[in-house]
Amino acid sequence: MSFFDSTPSGRILNRASTDQSVVDTQVPYQVGSFVFSIVQLLAIITVMSLAAWQVILFFVPVAGMCIWLQQYYLPSAREMARLVGVCKGPVIQNFAETISGSMTIRSFDQQDRFQDTNLRLNDDFSRPKFHAIAAMEWLCIRLDMLSSATFAAFLIFLISIPEGTIDPSIAGVAVTYGLTLNGLQAWVVWNLTNLENQIISVERIFQYSSIPTEPPLVIESNRPDDQWPSQGKVDIRHFQVLKIIFLIFLHI
Repeated sequence: MSFFDSTPSGRILNRASTDQSVVDTQVPYQVGSFVFSIVQLLAIITVMSLAAWQVILFFVPVAGMCIWLQQYYLPSAREMARLVGVCKGPVIQNFAETISGSMTIRSFDQQDRFQDTNLRLNDDFSRPKFHAIAAMEWLCIRLDMLSSATFAAFLIFLISIPEGTIDPSIAGVAVTYGLTLNGLQAWVVWNLTNLENQIISVERIFQYSSIPTEPPLVIESNRPDDQWPSQGKVDIRHFQVLKIIFLIFLHI
C-alpha cells in the first residue's frame, strides 16, 4: 500500500488515461505515417536522380542538416514532454478531488479557493506545454526554410547549366517532384521527432509496469502455528523499522 500512499492519484490517472491513449492511438499512427513518408521520400529522390543525377549533390548536405537540427531539438523536446506529463497529473488529481467533494466545498463556501487552485495548476501545466509547442514550431520553421533554400538552389542549378545538357522535359519532371520533395523531407523529420516525443508515454507506462509487487497477505513459509499465541506475551526479535520520509502525519 505504500505505493498508493506516496503516489498522487492524478499521476496514476494521467498514465492510465492520457499516456495509455497516446500508446494505443497516436504512436501506431505516427509509426505508419513515418514509414509512408520515408517510402515517398526515397521514391521521389530516385525519380529525380534518374532525371538529373546532380540532385544527389543537393540532397546529401540537406539530409545532414536535417539530422543536425533534429539532434539539436530532441534533448530539449524530450525533457519538456516529460515535464508536461508531470504537470498534467496535479490538474487531473485536483479535478477528480473537486468533483468528488463538491458538496463539501459548497457547504464551507470554498469555491473561490478551489477555483484559484485549479487556475494555478492549469497555468503550471500550460507553461511547459507552450514551450514544447514553441520548440516544435522552431524546428518546423527551420526545416521549411531549409527546404525552400534547397529548392531555390536546385532551380538556379537547372537554369545555369549549359543548354542541351538536360532535356527540358526531364528538367520539368525534376522540378515537379522537387515541389513535393520540398515539404516531404521536413515532414519526415517532423514525424520522427514527434514519434520520439510520444515514446515518452511508453517510457512512463514502463515505469509503473516494472514496479516490484508487494508480498501476498499470507506467506505460507512464515505462517504462524495453529496454536499461536500460546502465551500472553510478545517477544520482539530482530525488529526493523523503515522510515518513509514522504509520508505526512495528519493526525498528531
